[in-house]
Amino acid sequence: MLIMNDGDNASMDACHLISGEMPIARSILDALPAHVAVLDSAGIIILVNQHWVQFAVENDPANWDLLREGADYLAACRKAADMGDSLAREALSGIEAVLAGRARSFSQEYPCHSPTTKRWFKMDVNARGVSGGAVVAHLDITHRYQAQQALLLSQANLREAQDIARMGRWEIDLVTDHLEWSDSVFNIFEIEPHSFGGCSRSFLELVHPEDRQWVEDAFRASLDNKGSYKIEHRIVLKGGRVKWVQEIGRNEFSDTGKPVRCVGIVQDITERKLAEQQLRQSRQMLQAVLDTIPVRVFWKDRNSVFLGCNQPFALDAGLSSPEQLIGKDDCQMTWRDQAENYRRDDREVMESGVAKVNYEEPQTTPDGRRIWLRTSKIPLMDTEGRIQGVLGVYEDITEQKRAQDEIKQSEESLRRSNYDLEQFAYIASHDLQEPLRMVIAYMNLLQSRYQGRLDSQADEYIGFAVDGANRMHQLISDLLTYSRATARGMLTERVSVQAVLDTAIANLQVMIVESCAKITHDPLPEVMANKTQITQLLMNLLSNSIKFRGPDPPQIHLSARQEGDKLVFSVRDNGIGMDSSSFEKIFQVFKRLHGHDKYPGSGIGLAICKRIVENHGGSIWLESQRGHGTTFFFTLPAA
Repeated sequence: MLIMNDGDNASMDACHLISGEMPIARSILDALPAHVAVLDSAGIIILVNQHWVQFAVENDPANWDLLREGADYLAACRKAADMGDSLAREALSGIEAVLAGRARSFSQEYPCHSPTTKRWFKMDVNARGVSGGAVVAHLDITHRYQAQQALLLSQANLREAQDIARMGRWEIDLVTDHLEWSDSVFNIFEIEPHSFGGCSRSFLELVHPEDRQWVEDAFRASLDNKGSYKIEHRIVLKGGRVKWVQEIGRNEFSDTGKPVRCVGIVQDITERKLAEQQLRQSRQMLQAVLDTIPVRVFWKDRNSVFLGCNQPFALDAGLSSPEQLIGKDDCQMTWRDQAENYRRDDREVMESGVAKVNYEEPQTTPDGRRIWLRTSKIPLMDTEGRIQGVLGVYEDITEQKRAQDEIKQSEESLRRSNYDLEQFAYIASHDLQEPLRMVIAYMNLLQSRYQGRLDSQADEYIGFAVDGANRMHQLISDLLTYSRATARGMLTERVSVQAVLDTAIANLQVMIVESCAKITHDPLPEVMANKTQITQLLMNLLSNSIKFRGPDPPQIHLSARQEGDKLVFSVRDNGIGMDSSSFEKIFQVFKRLHGHDKYPGSGIGLAICKRIVENHGGSIWLESQRGHGTTFFFTLPAA
């Protein structure tokens, strides 16, 4: 029951709430409008709700350490009492009496003004029962208190001040059917005394039509059983508004056993009912959320007996609702073959108090299929930190594992295919080198011995043969280089890009001199890479810039910049450039943009660059415009 007025008791309600499961109790306490703290038998704060935390911090941050969980609440009260606060002394005495068992409860109203606002609060202290300790609830009653003070200024408004309690007394003569109400009852029913008939029928006419029979039956039953009368029902006010009231009555009988009088009270419990409705809605919303999330949720007691679950879990178990699962264990489910493993995991979590998260396990479905789950389990604790069970969640990862297995198989197949292709390319290229060298040697000999001694057409044929053999030799050499440019068995180390660039320039010295190329660079960092492959990468990019030059001598510039754990390098030239439609094509093996007669080459150089960069986990791309040069970019891991 939530605390919304003087008639309700926040600390007593909190006592009932915290006797439940800890997570649910904390959530419900947080929903209460009061500032609630739970004390142990020594007065130590063991649990507070969010309103308590918020008020303590906002009211006086310096005193937060005296009011937080683990603090001595009696010490905080003594501190205020020692400063001469009479209300604090009274509160301290009342709390000590409840903790010592001399009193079941204690209540006090007190002012607690802020610098800008006058405020009043009500404190309720109730014993926690057999567990010892107490529940302290502070409820902001400022509005009610101010209303009381205003009403007390005038005797004419005294009755309205009494209505603040929202409780009134009634009495009915069961012989004459004469019903008397106090002024507060008329206020609750919101009618004038002169308009009330003063009999049971007049009262029943104000009861909600759907509740009338229930009210009559309950009253008759109390007379038949010679017991008390207690019922909650609705009343209909003018304009059709509805209130909830609680009726409590005591029957009196004559010496002959005839009922003669019934005395009782009526209390307006509308706000409590609304709060209960909101609480039910919150629970329904929580269940709806649990039923909607894409994971399965369940909780068990210490014997691994199911206490509840969400709807997806129930459906997985072949049940139509979570209620059908309660009281069952894993041995009674379709996954009984895995039950012992599940129960062993439960015991491990409950005995260690440590969560077990994100582990994979199989499960048998109601239709006999075997699926895979990713499960997490945590210990379920009560208000005192004692482990009472286990809370688990899992998701079905069967399709994910199947996809992962297929990817692994595809990767393995691709790896074997790539390896076979590399071996084939290497062996084929290597085996072709020797007979090709012989062809080139004899063609060169034929050309040097017979050129000019045969007719011009024969000289042209010999030239074609020599040129084709040389291009074939270069192509095979490049294929060998491409097949060797693999990440398998690749040794990486700290490599100075500056030193590698010097080596590449030295290897290309003849080409650089012949083309009058000028190569400049910014300071170049170190990378984690294979030195041989990075040398080949720079040689290919530099020779590409020199080869595809325009009418002016080549101007080539290298630079680098840091982006996270990667280095982005650029090689910029003033060559002939290209259209954007060719950007992807040039990195493919044997793809050429120009004929052999104008720009010699095998069409493999940039494909080698791409493979080398990807071997190091990087990427390569370019920016270019026909007639305005080209800039190649590539990334490598920083040292």
